[in-house]
Amino acid sequence: MHFTNARLVVLIALCVIFACKKKKTPHPSPPPPQKKIDVYIAGYLRPAGPQTAAYWKNDTITMLGDGITESFASAIAVSGTDVYILGTSNGPVYWKNGTMTRLTGDSFIPTAIAVSGADVYVAGYMYNADEIMVPVVWKNGTITKLTDGKSNANAFGITVSGSDVYVTGLSQITQGVTVATYWKNAIATHLTNGPSFSSGNAIAVKNNDVYVAGSDNGAVYWKNGVETSLPGATASGIAFNNNDLYIAGTVRAGTQGSAAYWKNGETTILTNANSSAVGIAVNGTDIYVLGADFADVALYWKNGQSIPISAEKGLFTPGGIAVVSH
Repeated sequence: MHFTNARLVVLIALCVIFACKKKKTPHPSPPPPQKKIDVYIAGYLRPAGPQTAAYWKNDTITMLGDGITESFASAIAVSGTDVYILGTSNGPVYWKNGTMTRLTGDSFIPTAIAVSGADVYVAGYMYNADEIMVPVVWKNGTITKLTDGKSNANAFGITVSGSDVYVTGLSQITQGVTVATYWKNAIATHLTNGPSFSSGNAIAVKNNDVYVAGSDNGAVYWKNGVETSLPGATASGIAFNNNDLYIAGTVRAGTQGSAAYWKNGETTILTNANSSAVGIAVNGTDIYVLGADFADVALYWKNGQSIPISAEKGLFTPGGIAVVSH
């Protein structure tokens, strides 16, 4: 009897001891690391001296020209840690991480650049012996003509999807009738039949669907050749985020134009000032639109908030934007 009671007393004491012990509070899990976002903007400075190609990475400027010879930067592509800037400096060139490569053909006017793996693609145009504009693609030193050179045509945008190269621009189908066009591997698709002037300004491919942003008596985009009107003057840039389609451009606001973008056709006007949008990039839920007002102030908008581009070395004309997270 006493043995049983003793055991009971011991058990009660042990329960009290363990009950009184403090439970260890688990350490909270560390927050996931924040992704770093880099904003790249290409263009050229207009100081008192020669115009000079340059680009910004966030708030840091890299001068590409030598400040003696005039140079321009008109487009940008970022692949991994490599930054490609398209432009001219005594002829057509691109800079990779600040190192210049000359493009074949001094008469080549480059307008757009794309990078796929180790391959560099440049769209633009050349004049032939009859002074007719011929759109071309430059790939790693080799030029491919997109037309037979019998009538004027031009190229403004390029993208690469797998082994396919897509270029958009405009082409003259009859005298005085110029229509928006895209070329897939040098095979043309006319997006309108005229007689109004139309142009393809930017191109993207998603799930084998071809999207072209441009103008046809106002801002429009085409999906696989089917035109959708947008309430604006012209469309100049195109980007995707998942299944959402973003297009940058300019809307009419009285007697002036205002920079804007469309998300799945819904308009966001970025400013009431006289301005234009020249490019767009989307990173996650953030929307970046590159543009300028007509007081020669270059800027970009992030989610509608304007951010001026520092141009203390001179006025700056923007040419292209890329946004990369890592």
